[in-house]
Amino acid sequence: MAKNFATKVFFGLNRSDLSNQTLTTLKSLLKAAKAAFKRDSAKRVIVQVVGYVQPTKKNPFPGSLSTARAQNVANWLKSNGIVGKYVVTGAGNARRNVAASRAAEISINWG
Repeated sequence: MAKNFATKVFFGLNRSDLSNQTLTTLKSLLKAAKAAFKRDSAKRVIVQVVGYVQPTKKNPFPGSLSTARAQNVANWLKSNGIVGKYVVTGAGNARRNVAASRAAEISINWG
């Protein structure tokens, strides 16, 4: 039976670096995931990270920024011990023009 964790982290306007708030969320996810993997003897782990940007006129390259956001999250997870297959996608502009659109969605599945 496959299991999963999902969360969302947020970024500053036109930024892809991991803020303290983002790191706090990622550390919580990391702790919970590692405990679950150990408990369930996880053999196959798939991590999907999808980055988004807030659609504004100031960002002419939304694909690049959304990909950088997703890749930075994936790199952090890898460097902190989440081993598995990674699917990293920059989805470009989010549907809504609000600050919460500056995000990356993370889904970790294991079985």
